[in-house]
Amino acid sequence: MANYNLSINFSPTDVQEINSANQYVTIRKEVKNELGVNGKQSVAWLTFRPFEFNLLTWETTYGVYASTTEVKSGATINKSATANPAQPRRIYNFHNGAFNLPKLSLIEDLNAYQIKNETLDPLTFGLCQGVLVNGQDYPSNPLNAVSVLAGQSANFRAIEKLTVFLTGHADNGVVLSEILGESLTLDFTEIPSRKIEYTDGIFINRGSVAANV
Repeated sequence: MANYNLSINFSPTDVQEINSANQYVTIRKEVKNELGVNGKQSVAWLTFRPFEFNLLTWETTYGVYASTTEVKSGATINKSATANPAQPRRIYNFHNGAFNLPKLSLIEDLNAYQIKNETLDPLTFGLCQGVLVNGQDYPSNPLNAVSVLAGQSANFRAIEKLTVFLTGHADNGVVLSEILGESLTLDFTEIPSRKIEYTDGIFINRGSVAANV
């Protein structure tokens, strides 16, 4: 199980202006599925009001979830059921309001998770993952959201790439049709610890510096 951390630093003036404007640091994580990376819509894995120094830590432990929330821009995904933690290369059948015990899947990707909607209605499914932010634990925030028709399956594979930006959305799990304003994408697949700074209205990558907050 790999561990990751991200340090995000602001100047006192910038962090006060951001909070006064009711803006939130927002993190989106990439997920591959049949519709491509993040499907047609992306989800805010995490939103938080920043301090001058901020530290995020997480592990490569994922769950799967089901929701009745329609996948549309601005909607907040409310999980109706989860299997957390989930095992990769397993299929999780969703039936009668809950996930059944997993079975071995025939998918070739060793790091992918599969679900099947065994209800009579279309539902929303995706991956969820925990993250610790400035000491506050969020155990299973949605990473993506895909509408799956009755009787159909979907495969999900998370990628350790994050996009950081500011939004006015306060809720984790908000569906985003696009990212407005400046953003910074960070690749953690080879470097598990990164540090960024917010300067002159943009996020700047300061490299693989161990967080010290």
